[in-house]
Amino acid sequence: MAASFERSEYEFLKELGLQPHNLGCNGKGVWKGNGNRITSVNPANNQPIATVAEASVEDYEDSMRASEEACKIWMQ
Repeated sequence: MAASFERSEYEFLKELGLQPHNLGCNGKGVWKGNGNRITSVNPANNQPIATVAEASVEDYEDSMRASEEACKIWMQ
């Protein structure tokens, strides 16, 4: 997997801060991913590019609570 990520056509992914293995849930500025791993593939050649750890139910609920708290502050 890392070999695909290192290819020159994927250099832009590094510029975006992505890695060969990524966390897929953000709450309060903290990245999490305690769920299943999914593989992102290049649709042109079906080669894997990177993986993303999905949010677990707990990750999702934590992020939603953080969003609700932020919304209350923002709405004041």
